[in-house]
Amino acid sequence: MTTNEVVPDSSRGKLTRVLPVVVGLLVFVLLGVVAASMIASARHSVDETLCHSNLVKLRHALVEYASVHGSLPPAVLPGPDGKTAHSWRVLILPYLDSWGIDGRAIYEAYDMAEEWNAPGNRRLFKLVAQSRFACPCGPEEDTTLTSYVVIVGGNTLFPPGGTVSASKLPNNVDPILVIEISSSDIEWPEPRDLSVSELSKSSRLNSIALLKPHGGVIRYITLSGRLGVLAGDMSVDEVNRLASIDGQAANADEELP
Repeated sequence: MTTNEVVPDSSRGKLTRVLPVVVGLLVFVLLGVVAASMIASARHSVDETLCHSNLVKLRHALVEYASVHGSLPPAVLPGPDGKTAHSWRVLILPYLDSWGIDGRAIYEAYDMAEEWNAPGNRRLFKLVAQSRFACPCGPEEDTTLTSYVVIVGGNTLFPPGGTVSASKLPNNVDPILVIEISSSDIEWPEPRDLSVSELSKSSRLNSIALLKPHGGVIRYITLSGRLGVLAGDMSVDEVNRLASIDGQAANADEELP
């Protein structure tokens, strides 16, 4: 071998062969990440549409109830004995046929003379399945828990022990009708909602942990059908104002019966 002879660099040859493979793998991974992100985004958009649809259908059922009975349903209806209590969600069942369930048949099978969770009523829980009284973005399928509650308070659409005639409200107010919460432990027929006093326990909405799955906001629909969100940094006073039937702060001392 002469001093001027070039010796082949074997490591350079290996690098030349490996580099396209590495680049190909990186491109494959990046494409996978982009595809997963696009699928997640598309699924989220579908879920958002379903959530909005649920709120719209609940409003429609409540308005239909009001047109038949002259007022919105009470948040809690006493049973025939004056002691057992039943939810507004039970009362609007006959107006929920658009959800693909026989709401009237379920309502007629529900026994108002029994407790809401009596064995005869409990067997009806599963007949109102996922995407009915539950947010479709939630992790559980076929859950009997509800994501949809009303705000109960003295100046809201659902005063304790009373009802409100929507047709008699001032034209310049459009109070919150239904809100969508997550991580609920409320069964859909359970006569339990969200009182204004519960909101008043903190000066910040997100301290009540009514957060995801919607990025830290609570979705709501108003009496007129306007969709909106309660942001995590919104003050409770502002939420009270939005829920009030006269535009003033609702009574924070009202409790659910």
